[in-house]
Amino acid sequence: MVEVRAPSGDPPVELDVCRRCHLIWFDGGERAQLNAVSLPDKTPELSRKARVVVALHQVDELRRRSDAEDPEHARPEEWWKWIPGVFALPVERDASPPARWPMFAWSLALALAFLAIYFTGDFASLAERYGVVPSDPFRAGGLNFVTYALIPAGLFHGLVNAYFLAIFGDNVEDEVGPRRMGILLLLVALAAAALHAFAHPASAVPLVGPQGAVTGLLLFYTLRYPHARISFLMRYRHHMDWVAIPAWLFFIVWVSLHVVVAGTDLDGWGAASSAFYIGAVGSALCLWYAWRDV
Repeated sequence: MVEVRAPSGDPPVELDVCRRCHLIWFDGGERAQLNAVSLPDKTPELSRKARVVVALHQVDELRRRSDAEDPEHARPEEWWKWIPGVFALPVERDASPPARWPMFAWSLALALAFLAIYFTGDFASLAERYGVVPSDPFRAGGLNFVTYALIPAGLFHGLVNAYFLAIFGDNVEDEVGPRRMGILLLLVALAAAALHAFAHPASAVPLVGPQGAVTGLLLFYTLRYPHARISFLMRYRHHMDWVAIPAWLFFIVWVSLHVVVAGTDLDGWGAASSAFYIGAVGSALCLWYAWRDV
């Protein structure tokens, strides 16, 4: 206990204050001796700078309420998201920044983009050399089940997969760590190519591209953030506006489109079958259930 003189009181009152629990002990009659402290009659006027800050805060609050009432047509705050939006690529809306720097995801994305640009015009020969050919699956000792995922089917194909890896991979790496993310991408790529080769054993068309690993990555993102908003810049005649859908719906659309397209086109080099995407989703789902409680 320490004695503290109260700021008001006539005569002055010495109060007992507990230093540990911060409680005040009143002796008999001490509370009645304290005088009430009156508050100023009116709030002091804010400065011009303070009024501007309050006004900006109110405008931001109104914008947030408007977004909450109409979430499907909210525009992203970051200017750079308009660039992929113009090319019909999805962007994360109101994404939480990762707690740590996603070195693995972004480094791998940069490597894929570099390969897509560097080998422009030579994709066919690379597919023949490093792709998975179901009719001869172990022609490189099985190493082609890994190398195929590093060879894009074209420039745009490679850049788009690198973009998906960059914007969704940072959250997955933040959730599971770089080591497990590497295991995820590797095992999903292996499972997808193996099921593709098993389903089409007579095919001589080489399979290339990281789309299987990216599909597994998107599944992990969807299961962890099912209600995250994925935005697209849509064109309506002469008008453009942003449309947002939940991550779970985006993943369903992604897989459905790829399965449908894969089921109708298996003639071009680099084409993946429906079994390829089934293998990617199935293996990623198994890893999710194996790691979710760890």
